Amino acid sequence: MARQSFAGTKTNTPILEVPQSISVITRQQMDVRNVQREGEAFRYTAGVFAEPYGADPRATFDAPYIRGFDVSTNGVYRDGLREANGVWARFISEFYGLERVDVLKGPSSVLYGQGSPGGIIDKITKKPTDFARGEIYMQGGTFNRLQGALDFSGPLDEDGRLLYRVVGMVRDSDTQFKYNDDKAVPDIRHYIAPSFTFRPTEDTKLTIQGDWLHNKTAGPFTLTLQNQTYTNIMIGDPNFNLSDFTQGTIGYRFEHRFDDAVTFRQNMRYGALDFQYNNMTASSITASTIVNRSTSAIDENIYSFALDNIAEAKFSTGPLSHTAIYGTDYQSATYTTRTLSGVGPKLALFYPVYGQLVAQPTTVSNYSHQTATQLGFYGQDQIKFNNFVLTVGGRLDEARSTTVNYRTNAIANKRDVEPSYRAGLNYVFDGGLAPYVGYSHAFLPTTGTDFSGNPFKPTFAEQIEGGVKYQPEGFPGMITIAYFNLTQQNVLTPDPLRPATTYKVQTGEVESRGLEIQATLNPMPGLDIIAAFTSNPVHVTKDNPNAQGVSTVGKRPAYIAKDFGSIWGDYTIQDGDFRGFGLGGGLRAVGPTYADAANTVQNKGYTLIDATLHYEPKTIPRLDGFRLQLNVNNLLDRRHIICTATTNCQWGAERTIIGTLFYRW
Repeated sequence: MARQSFAGTKTNTPILEVPQSISVITRQQMDVRNVQREGEAFRYTAGVFAEPYGADPRATFDAPYIRGFDVSTNGVYRDGLREANGVWARFISEFYGLERVDVLKGPSSVLYGQGSPGGIIDKITKKPTDFARGEIYMQGGTFNRLQGALDFSGPLDEDGRLLYRVVGMVRDSDTQFKYNDDKAVPDIRHYIAPSFTFRPTEDTKLTIQGDWLHNKTAGPFTLTLQNQTYTNIMIGDPNFNLSDFTQGTIGYRFEHRFDDAVTFRQNMRYGALDFQYNNMTASSITASTIVNRSTSAIDENIYSFALDNIAEAKFSTGPLSHTAIYGTDYQSATYTTRTLSGVGPKLALFYPVYGQLVAQPTTVSNYSHQTATQLGFYGQDQIKFNNFVLTVGGRLDEARSTTVNYRTNAIANKRDVEPSYRAGLNYVFDGGLAPYVGYSHAFLPTTGTDFSGNPFKPTFAEQIEGGVKYQPEGFPGMITIAYFNLTQQNVLTPDPLRPATTYKVQTGEVESRGLEIQATLNPMPGLDIIAAFTSNPVHVTKDNPNAQGVSTVGKRPAYIAKDFGSIWGDYTIQDGDFRGFGLGGGLRAVGPTYADAANTVQNKGYTLIDATLHYEPKTIPRLDGFRLQLNVNNLLDRRHIICTATTNCQWGAERTIIGTLFYRW
């Protein structure tokens, strides 16, 4: 259980003093639940709709929603720096390489610049430790999974001034999506992440971090017939369908403390990503049950750079104590994307044959290049007076983008200069009870133009949030209750004057309000409990009717459940002959969602059960350091469907069984 977080203030602040809701997923939580994917990490987190696209194995589509808004494009950060994205691809993080994940809910532009209205996810990378430690594991399980990993760290010299850490993981596995008995969509990943820390003095620290990741899988698309009739027939072909990307990043984290009052920090990361994506979809079905298919081949390259400078000062003015920061950050991302289209071989509906020869697409349907930059200046002051904590902050951003369409030779330039601000007040009682209230205003640049060629204005988000946090001294637990009202304006909607086109205008508005309750408790030695509940009635408040006069006002945006909740418990026996044995289980209940903006197709809600058994032989000295663990997700193998369009549905995750043998020293 975490008590502090940098995510909410960019200072090491107790969570009780942050005027926004924060959830922290610790390394221990990820280990005991055997988290492998992004969606799995957030299954037991309030306010986060974890798996809107079902069991999609593509890492870039394994994207959660926070408070009703997608965060995959602008809301995913690593070590405080945004993970850039292109049209189809984005940088991802291997979860075994993370120490913790902080989820900051609500608009957070005042600290991070352009971002999702729902909030941000900040993944904290494992860093070198000042003591020698190590871990290796081997695991295997469902879908022919074989996986191994290592994590070594410690000092390189006697004085502990030079530290190192190496984290690596290799996975070779299939998925639940099968073309036939011997061909399945793969799930292959290779990951290595070395890091080094240099501490010339007690006040200065430089950590250099790098990582390389290769991920290979394919789209999970199965055929959906009329009236939402679901099948297990894969639309693509194992000789063609592919989602393959390789990424590498290098960066550093520097910190120097001038004295007890002033500290300077600088974080930097550069990344490069190459993405190859082949996909085959159904274009029509003939009366003789023959599926006509179309193909596309996408090649995308992304290069990103991010830099954040923070000066922190602690001082007093009379009875008021201050923790103030001033920061400047800069980020740039360039991507080039090219899409080739073609026609695929036909597929017999009742007797599908895979392994066919698929012609490489040759028609260029999209070819563009974009460069986007953002320069921000921000300041914040945390002011304490007795038990009050007032947090105020402001920011000014300049965001620029240049998009070149190589097919038409059209060039679109865009520049936005917008402010963001936040104010919040906490009152922290001596017993650990902390009611709070906060207001935030944020912006997000919007790419594209209207019919007249005018660039779109940024979308704006405003939120009022109030709640209470309870973390009593001496008791390892935290309970958070938050109520929020969040509005996003300037949302793109169809152009009513041109109903047969894809042109948009900006008259839309989406309102998200709701209640979040989360409890993380360790009520007795060996017992850990996580419980979460979310009620989030998101709905459209403004839009343009379509050509038939149908409006989505009052409708719920697609893919988002109104109500969902979960509870997880894990207990390890502390004494006696069975000391070291443990078991745990979780219950996840997800309400219905819609597959389309008009709310005509509804996905049924579902309830799933997870379980774990583990054993550390505490009573056998020669086996000290070993841990045997078994994880079963979706224990009862309940089949569930998630439709993401009126003609496209995906299966939710089936039952998976994974056994792991750890050795730690």
